[in-house]
Amino acid sequence: MKLKKSFYHSAIIKNNFSRYYPILIAYTLLWCISLPTILYNRLSNIKIAQGNAIDLSDTFKGIVLKGTFSILIVLAAIIIAMITFSYLFQSRSCNMYHALPVNREQLFFSNLFSGLCFLLIPLVLTFFLIMIIGSLFHCLDLTVLTHWLGATVLMSIFFYSFAVFCAMFTGNILALPIFYMILNFLTVSVESIVGLLFSGLLYGYSNIGSTKTDMFSPGYYILNRLLIENPSPGVYKTHWNFLWIYAIAAVVLILISLFIYKKRNLETAGDYVCIKWVKPIFLYGFTFCFSICFSLFILKVLNSGSEHESIIPLVICMFIGGFFGYFIAKMILLKSFRVIKEGFRGWICYSVIIVAFMFFINSDIFGIASWIPKAEDISSVSYDINYEHGNIFNKSENPRDIIDIHKSIIENKDKIIKDSKKAFIESEITYNSNISFTYELKNGKKVSRHYSFMVDPNMNYEENSVYSKIDKFINRPEQIIATNFPPIQSPKQLDAINLDYLNTKQQVKTHSITGKDALIVYNAIIKDIQDGIIKNNYDSTNKESSLSSCSIWVEFDESVSENYYNNTFTIPYNAKHTLKALVDTGYLKSVDDLRPYTDYN
Repeated sequence: MKLKKSFYHSAIIKNNFSRYYPILIAYTLLWCISLPTILYNRLSNIKIAQGNAIDLSDTFKGIVLKGTFSILIVLAAIIIAMITFSYLFQSRSCNMYHALPVNREQLFFSNLFSGLCFLLIPLVLTFFLIMIIGSLFHCLDLTVLTHWLGATVLMSIFFYSFAVFCAMFTGNILALPIFYMILNFLTVSVESIVGLLFSGLLYGYSNIGSTKTDMFSPGYYILNRLLIENPSPGVYKTHWNFLWIYAIAAVVLILISLFIYKKRNLETAGDYVCIKWVKPIFLYGFTFCFSICFSLFILKVLNSGSEHESIIPLVICMFIGGFFGYFIAKMILLKSFRVIKEGFRGWICYSVIIVAFMFFINSDIFGIASWIPKAEDISSVSYDINYEHGNIFNKSENPRDIIDIHKSIIENKDKIIKDSKKAFIESEITYNSNISFTYELKNGKKVSRHYSFMVDPNMNYEENSVYSKIDKFINRPEQIIATNFPPIQSPKQLDAINLDYLNTKQQVKTHSITGKDALIVYNAIIKDIQDGIIKNNYDSTNKESSLSSCSIWVEFDESVSENYYNNTFTIPYNAKHTLKALVDTGYLKSVDDLRPYTDYN
């Protein structure tokens, strides 16, 4: 009769438990002490304060659902993978284990099962402890508790499977946690640094806030998606169904890991990368990422205030960074410092390809940098204009003004770069202006563009220049009021109007205007804005010589403050309504008591 073949070996599982039980005990204590203790203390405090059953139930749900401790699971998974598969990282133990009367499949599943037990036993014990605590306080919600257990179990299975998957590619125990952490955040990191590289090659290119590959970075994705919505007391929404996708991925990772394990050479124990076909991926991937990070760091340190003037500095930095990155990776793979002669040809090939690639992207053959959407294709456009005294952010249903500004920036790229460099070198007073556009297209796509340049507030810019167009756009009275000044009906809606100025005696005076006086001054400010007197201090039309040292900053009540910016506005000498209101309310002796803005700054 043919004997049944088992896919695991009980002796190996028992050996893991007998050797590594302190890890199991420590992890169990972490879970059993942390979450149940927090829950018990909070419920006890509510009970002492004579809270009702609704308070207890709401607290139970909130603490349990927020107690997934995903970072703890991420770290525990790699630690347990390191100990259960530790025999793979030393030649002696590797040969000994594989000389046992068990096949590789049994070894793999025995260690896999041991690790999962180490991760799941503490969760089950914690589940029962929380159940007991909830029953004691008569606030047990098994649906919520089961939801918590399901989420933590699925995360544990996935991250442990992922850690085992990483272990199959390396023969060095110190390299394993490094590879594990890198791969957990790899795609979003590469996407970000490649986006930064493209922003240096393509004028205006921006990928800020755009992460199209985040789901392939499990550490990043899961940690950012385990959010709890609490729209009303006692109601919690989790949106954790995506964890089932990672559970399926865990099964796939286990099967791939088993396949690689069966093919793995025992002689690779101790190597940083032990799978032959992975070595060139590691070599050139490391080189590429290192060269980008090196280039961005050097250019940031040596920043001259002018962007996109030439890509030559970026190319040189990528060339040098590629040299260091390539040979560092080569040293890691060969575990030797003698790699220059052997790897020189590979580095030359990489350098030629990367330099050609950079010039190709910079040429903008595909029209990425010059692309502007058609007005009829735009659902809405958001713009963020950062200037010396604050931000302007709004969402416009009529994008034609934005398109006109965007088009002017692209058409006058060379002049903007030249003016920025001139302002940075020659002007005594300059500030960096950042302008971002985010188009929401009718097809559901979002496209962002970002531009940065230096501005001299005392320079006379041409009537139809980019700067004048931006100035006219942000200084429209209706724009300033819509962004910064909500309709106020009662003084209670104003926390304070903060005022400071420099008087003729060179004394700095500050006041906090409240109550009816604040409403009087507030309405006067709006009148001057409507008359086109008070503006955002961006450009050529509000010369510093025409500004007083008087500045205001409005603080709104919580009921209105969330939708409006609290920007600082400097008051011109001809702001008659505002200055009269300040004099009438007694916060300013007279207009003659104000020193010029230039004296204050």
